[in-house]
Amino acid sequence: MRRPAGKHQTSEVTLEKHDNYNQKLTAILAELGQIEKSKGQMHRARAYEKAVRALRNHPTAITSGTEAQKLDGIGKKIGLKIDEILATGKLKKLDTLNEDPKTKALNLFQQLKHTFTHHQRIGLKHFHEFNERIPRAEMEQLEKIIKETLSEVDEELIGTTCGSYRRGAESSGDIDVLLTHPKYTVATKKKPEAQYLSRVVEALKRKGLITDDISQGSSKYMGVCKLPDDEDEAKEKKEKKKQDSEGEEEEEEVEVEAKKKKRLHRRIDLRVIPYENYYCGLLYFTGSDFFNQQMRKIALDRGFTLNEYDVCPVGSTGVKGDPIEVHSEEDIFELLGMTYKSPEQRNL
Repeated sequence: MRRPAGKHQTSEVTLEKHDNYNQKLTAILAELGQIEKSKGQMHRARAYEKAVRALRNHPTAITSGTEAQKLDGIGKKIGLKIDEILATGKLKKLDTLNEDPKTKALNLFQQLKHTFTHHQRIGLKHFHEFNERIPRAEMEQLEKIIKETLSEVDEELIGTTCGSYRRGAESSGDIDVLLTHPKYTVATKKKPEAQYLSRVVEALKRKGLITDDISQGSSKYMGVCKLPDDEDEAKEKKEKKKQDSEGEEEEEEVEVEAKKKKRLHRRIDLRVIPYENYYCGLLYFTGSDFFNQQMRKIALDRGFTLNEYDVCPVGSTGVKGDPIEVHSEEDIFELLGMTYKSPEQRNL
């Protein structure tokens, strides 16, 4: 049915662009906010961003800090900075920060950011979080989710968290998981149906555990993971709270989350290894590095070679023989005539 002429006609809507009458103020405060953001001072950065928005949207030029404080988001300390800018045309605090070597380095990083590799950008994105050790309790939670996911993907998948965690450490630098499957062998690993690693990664992404990819091949995945924020007993409520951001006293509606813990981004490596290589790989990736070196030396002294793939006899001519089948780490120790050492005893 045709619409009757003259009715329901549309009119073109245009957005009016306001002039910024406080450009000098907003430019300096925005730069100050960017510096605070690059330093990880997010509360201060947000305070400056809020002030910049208020000044940019104000229909007239601000003539004093006292006048500025009447705007939403501008408190006493930013008001004093506005007085200084209006009086001198600059801000001493910003000049001092711009001369600081650390600030110069951060500014250079910002300028060069587009030239960084994907791997480097991820590292910079989560730099401060990656520098934080992972407590054992958090490692246990990550391990639990990963093991549950393995069972969901395929009940025969085997996964062990290696490194210092397996050796009993109270904290770890990252989470390193070694995977295998009885059907994932040297002979079958390239077959489409044996691509267990990609299936596990996709399942962990669906759960929201993996947040960023660094690199992925057919046998090794490197990425970033994060536990969901702990909300088990959290009771969220909104209240008015005075925050001192850069000494700024301002009323701001904030989320107060009782007993809610903010989780950090963590580095995660997943590696799949053929089933027949699994126990040599488990021994190797558990470490420690020095323990591995000592064990390889003992193996050579006793006529064997040992690496992350297999243990093989070495003839008198130095020719390496066929891999010896092992079904546990204990088998490797026994083969080399060594007393078995549990992972906790390998912290050399």
